[in-house]
Amino acid sequence: MNTSIKTIMTTALLGWTTSVHAAPINVDVQVTADNAYAIYSGNETDIYDFHGTAENHLAGDIASPETYNFSMDDGDIIYIAAWSDNLTAQGLLAEFNIGGTILTTGNSQWEVMATGIDLGFGSPAPTMAELTTQINLANSGMVPSGGWVNTTLGGLNDAVWGTPGSVHVPSMASTLQWAWYHKPGVTLDTFSDGYNHDEYLVFRLEFPIGGCCLDDSCYNMTPDDCELSGGLYNDLLCENTDWECPVEPDTGACCIEGADGATCIEVAEIECDEQAGDWFGLGSVCADVLAECEADPEPDTGACCLDRPSGPQCVETSKDICKDSDGIWYGWGSVCIDVIEECLIVEEPEPGACCVKDECLESSEDECVALGGDFQGDGSTCLDVDVTCDTTTIDEHVPDKGSAGCSTAGDAANSGLVAMAMSMLGLALRRRSH
Repeated sequence: MNTSIKTIMTTALLGWTTSVHAAPINVDVQVTADNAYAIYSGNETDIYDFHGTAENHLAGDIASPETYNFSMDDGDIIYIAAWSDNLTAQGLLAEFNIGGTILTTGNSQWEVMATGIDLGFGSPAPTMAELTTQINLANSGMVPSGGWVNTTLGGLNDAVWGTPGSVHVPSMASTLQWAWYHKPGVTLDTFSDGYNHDEYLVFRLEFPIGGCCLDDSCYNMTPDDCELSGGLYNDLLCENTDWECPVEPDTGACCIEGADGATCIEVAEIECDEQAGDWFGLGSVCADVLAECEADPEPDTGACCLDRPSGPQCVETSKDICKDSDGIWYGWGSVCIDVIEECLIVEEPEPGACCVKDECLESSEDECVALGGDFQGDGSTCLDVDVTCDTTTIDEHVPDKGSAGCSTAGDAANSGLVAMAMSMLGLALRRRSH
């Protein structure tokens, strides 16, 4: 760091104008950098407000942050351009109070990009037009950093976070973290070793952000991103202790038949099933289903689909008997005539190549076994290159692994006999299934 004095450049130097926004939100900022920065606001493609800039030459200058106050609109983006003297150390430390929401450079939603334009002491801060050009280049991935990337975070702002060259800023919270960009491939420490990481850098943070609850966890993001993720948005950040994500219910209302009649309890589905109860779904409560729960079901039986050796069968019985028989229960009062088609659906077995002696046929596994054949696996065909029925290798075949032993060059008489047997077996099996 040089030994000259701190220079504070007012906003008038860049000739900025303030845009008029509807329903503005007040923003208070405390910021410092090793060594220089400028702060702006805009949207994804344009910079329309410049708020101030500072250049720090001494450690004492860095330890004395500047403060700003301005307003922002919903959807605005904060931009900070920052650059160093490439000596000793570099970093950005900032805290924003945006309508009561505290955001810092340690927040995970900050992004950064490197312009590759090296600014030094005495260089004017980028104009709004210049910065607009750079952010659009970053949006297109045409900057040295390849676009917008996550910031690199350093240690906490305390008297000992540090490596040589770090500066403690007593007036800012000790929980704040320094932020910067680390150029890929550089082995030097991001903060303590003076180095030009393709500066100047541009940091950005979209406003507003808040906590977004997803799968019982909280993530800081914008309302739009939260909605796209299917989350529940809160204006407060995840770190705020005044709220927490609601826990998704894992219970529901369950009606249980007891000696004194039906009762309702709120339990998990598996516990309801263990007590032979009727479960009303995740998040349901007894207060909403009590009348239905207490009503005696008429009749006290329902349709039950059972898997029998001769095929599926529908009977009308009680729920307990159906469950004990590993049946599919269709509910109180249901009748077989209404569910018979669904109950009797039998999945057709997937055919595959079947080696019978030296002949290859395509059949189900059961049909193949009945013919004394070697089944080559579901979905295999006689045209597969690894299906070659060969009586010399049949015995070595491991079922369901696919066969390597088959040759379709068989005896014509054997082929005819196998085909006839196959046809008769298929007819018999089809008759058995009806």
